[in-house]
Amino acid sequence: MSTVIDVQHISKSFGRVQAVRNVSFAVQAGEIFGLLGPNGAGKTTTLSIIEGLMAPDEGRVRVLGLDVTTQTRAVKARIGVQLQETSLIDELRVHEQMELFARLYGRSISQDEIEELLAMVGLQSKANAYPSALSGGQKQRLSLALALVNEPEILFLDEPTAGLDPQARRHLWEIILALREQGRTIVLTTHYIEEAEALCQRVGVMAEGELIALDAPETLIERHRAHIISSESSPIRTHSRRSLNLEDVYIHLTGRRLRA
Repeated sequence: MSTVIDVQHISKSFGRVQAVRNVSFAVQAGEIFGLLGPNGAGKTTTLSIIEGLMAPDEGRVRVLGLDVTTQTRAVKARIGVQLQETSLIDELRVHEQMELFARLYGRSISQDEIEELLAMVGLQSKANAYPSALSGGQKQRLSLALALVNEPEILFLDEPTAGLDPQARRHLWEIILALREQGRTIVLTTHYIEEAEALCQRVGVMAEGELIALDAPETLIERHRAHIISSESSPIRTHSRRSLNLEDVYIHLTGRRLRA
């Protein structure tokens, strides 16, 4: 597989706060890559740098062979981004939102294409609805459809299932897997660790601005198994029959301290 995202030694500070510290990793074509970490770990800042929304203080990023700092417009034309909250225009119907987003990318989108995208996210019956008539889950699915209007090669999903009920979350998982089957590369952040374990070929774990682990979920579990089970503070000691999962590794690596 070829490398489509190459992050080399990036750092970013906001005043005295160093949000990202010397982070490096690569994402391969066609994989689902997860970026995990507690609140304030630097995930969103890292994604913003990769997406060309902000420049790093140090280091460089190449996306699809393009330098995101000097070729930002070319990068943005080839990626799709679903934010935690997408601003929808109250006065525009669903199909009009999609037409507008397509124009922002400098392309027109046919009604057939709109219908196909809405069918993919299960919103074909909502083409003429206004945002106020959509549930939270439907708005999340619409934001995903909007991220696809420019036919992106790489899709960035920032906590795509936050706040969704289990049925809606599993439906979105199916959509994400289907997009990978189409050949797209997907980078996502999530606080649902079982989601990352189910979807991602590899995950990176961040804490306090640093990338502290990177590998396939099953490899991380095996690598840290002995340390987790032997830890005196681990509840696994009293539940030894339960299989370890990625969440056990995540807690082991990032700690049990509650964060704001």
